[in-house]
This record gives sequence, structure tokens and C-alpha cells, in this order.
Amino acid sequence: MIADQSSQLPLFQPFSKSGAVVLFRDTWRAVLLGWRVLVPLLLILTFIPVIQFSIEFDLSQGYGEIGSWITVFFDFLRTFCSWLTAVAVVVATDATSERRSVSLWKAYSTAARRFWPYIVTLVLVNLIALEGSVLLVVPGLLLALALYPAIYATIIEGLRPREALARSHFLTNGQKGSILGSVVLFWIFCLALLWIPLIVVVGYPDWRWIELPPVNVIWGPGSDSLDPDWFPYVMVPGEAIWTLLFSVFMVLVFKSLRAERGEGITSIPLWPAAVFIAIGVALSFLSLLRFVETKTFVERAVPATGTLIAPTATSYWGGAITLQSALRQSSAHPTESSTNCIRCSPRRA
Repeated sequence: MIADQSSQLPLFQPFSKSGAVVLFRDTWRAVLLGWRVLVPLLLILTFIPVIQFSIEFDLSQGYGEIGSWITVFFDFLRTFCSWLTAVAVVVATDATSERRSVSLWKAYSTAARRFWPYIVTLVLVNLIALEGSVLLVVPGLLLALALYPAIYATIIEGLRPREALARSHFLTNGQKGSILGSVVLFWIFCLALLWIPLIVVVGYPDWRWIELPPVNVIWGPGSDSLDPDWFPYVMVPGEAIWTLLFSVFMVLVFKSLRAERGEGITSIPLWPAAVFIAIGVALSFLSLLRFVETKTFVERAVPATGTLIAPTATSYWGGAITLQSALRQSSAHPTESSTNCIRCSPRRA
């Protein structure tokens, strides 16, 4: 009888009493309980970028400027589908953690209703955390820890962005150290049990246990020049698995905080957040200008040799790998035009 009752209990406990080990255990239990929905969501997260990169690879083979604009459209479409699927993962985990049944259709329908509050909250949290990180690392980290649960409050509790930020501030009061420790341990856990095994399984050619398609089919044209050799293969499945596991983990953290702190909300003055958001928008705009400048420099530095640079690579590494690959290809195929372009570039001035 006790076993039957315990099997019906929710998968969360008060955060201060649960500890990281219990959270890891409950994360795995939540995945096992909701595998009928979470496994399809994981496959969708995996194949969304693969399909997009394959389409972009075909478009790059002779569609010229029109193909470039179409690839931009598919970039936005991929981002939208990936974020919507990530919200569906949170919805499914929320239902599973409380032993409620949920279907794939119900997870997506609920995610669609709460998608735009989630996007607004996500943007606000990132802008505020970005501003805090620029001022000092520690304030930025504290802001991120205090506000990040707001993203899950919009999905799980259906709150508006401002209410979600206030709710997150209330839940994390006095718990930031525990949250930070649990997240760091979770990163170490994923590094040991996810990223390192992925590198071994699909890593260097001499170690590879499975036959893989060409790199440029997965990541787009030009990605075969990326170093190290395992990078393009590991990132696609690794990002999908990481997104699912971290979402499940953070749902349990949020619900554990709610069990510890209870229902409540903290009033937040608007003007400090408005200042942080304004500065964050300015910094994001400067980053965008920097990205455009780097992309223009790469296009000028690399002559038309039939090999394109995958624009998606810059989304992970800020253009550094793309620029490095471009210069490496330019040195491998030196031409007078490429030399002149590099000399005329403002970055070389």
C-alpha cells in the first residue's frame, strides 16, 4: 500500500531538502515516466536543424542571392520550431512530474498558447542578465539565477512576463547558492555522461563506431573545414539531448522552489529593470553590428571558389570559427582578389 501511494506522489520535494542527487534522480525518473512524449520531442529537436541545414545545402548550389534570403527564412523557422518544441518539453515534464497524462498534441497546443509570453520573458531575462554581466560578472550571475525561473513560471503557471519576473524573484530569495551549485553539478554530470561519450562514439575517424553522412549535409556547406573533426557531428544530437535534460531538470528545480517557498510574489520596481533592458538592447545591437562586420569581412576575404561558409556556425561560437575557416580556405586558395580584399578591409587598417 505504501509503495502504491509513493508511486503516485509528485516528482519534487522542497528545494533546500532535496539536494542535487535527488534532483538528478528525479530528472531521470521524469524522463522514464514521460518517454512516450519526450522521446518524440527529442527526435524533433534533433532533426529540425538537420532538415534545415540539408535544405540550405541544396539552396546554396546555384540559387545565388535568392537562396541566401531563403536560408535566412529557414533560420528563423528553425529557431521558432526549436523554441516551441522546448516549451512543449517543459509542458510535458510539468504534467509528468505530477503524474498527469499528456500527449504530444496536448504538449504542443499548450506550448503554442504560452509561447509568446515565454519569448518576451526569455528576451527580458537575457537582456537584464547581459547588462549585469557587462557591469560585473557576479551581479550578472546573481541576476540570471534570480530571474531565470521566470521563464518556467510563464509556462507552468501561465503568468505574464512582469508577474513571472516578480514570482521568480520571490522563489529564488535565499536559494541562489543552492541553485548555482545544482546547475554546476548538472553541467558536470552532462559533461561526463553526455558530451564525452558523444565525442567517443561519433568522434575522431579512427574511433568512430557508426557510418555518418558528409558533414556538409548536416551543418551546411563549408562546415567540413571546422576543427576538430567531431564538432559538427556532436553538436546536433548533443544540443538536442542537453536541451531536453536541462529543461526537465529546471522544471523540477522550479517546482521544488515552489514547494519550499510556497505561493507568493515580490514587487519589483520598474525603473531599474527598464534601465537594464535599455542597456541590454544597446549591447545586443552593437553585437549584431559586430557580427555583420565579421560576416562582411569573411565574404570579402574568401573568393568565389565554390565553397561557402555555414552561417549557422556563428550561432555557437560568435563567428570565430567561421572567420578562422574562411582565412584558412583563403590561404589554401590564394588569389589576387582575396589578397586585395584583406588589405582593403577596415579590420586590417
